[in-house]
Amino acid sequence: MILNSLNKILEELNSSDACFSYVQSMCKLQDDLFRKAETNIIQEAQEKQKVQYQKRVGQVQCPFKVGVVVLRRNMLQKQKEDIS
Repeated sequence: MILNSLNKILEELNSSDACFSYVQSMCKLQDDLFRKAETNIIQEAQEKQKVQYQKRVGQVQCPFKVGVVVLRRNMLQKQKEDIS
C-alpha cells in the first residue's frame, strides 16, 4: 500500500504539468519577493538620506519644549578661552 502511494506521488512529480506549474509558482513567488525587497530597500535608503540631509541643513526636530530648563554651552566664550 505504501509502495503504491509512493509510486503515485512519483508519477505526479514526474509529470511535466506538475513540474511546470511548480516552476511557474516559484517564479511568481520570487518576482513578488524581489519587488517587495526592492521597495523596502528604496524606502529605507530614502529615509536615511532624509535624516542625513536634515542633519546637514539643520532641520532636526528639537525634543525640547518651551519652558524646559536646559544647559546651554557658550561656544564663543570657549573659543576665546582656547585662543588665550
